[in-house]
Amino acid sequence: MTALTSQQTIDRAHRASEILDNPTLQKAFEGVRQAMLERIEATNIGDRDTQHELALSLQILKSVRRMLENWVRDGQVEKHRNAK
Repeated sequence: MTALTSQQTIDRAHRASEILDNPTLQKAFEGVRQAMLERIEATNIGDRDTQHELALSLQILKSVRRMLENWVRDGQVEKHRNAK
């Protein structure tokens, strides 16, 4: 992966922040998460494959949000560095 310039990092942080702050996306994340939890609750206790698949899906959803949050943080750090 190619390293980003300072400005690219800041721009990416701005776009990631807009995504995270978007109420429609927030509702989508929560809706998908809730649907997965409901599926886990409805899954037969012996259906470990489905439980595992849903648990992995929840982890992926969490990872996407965490990556966006990390990009926002990286942009804040970069802005702070540039201010010195």
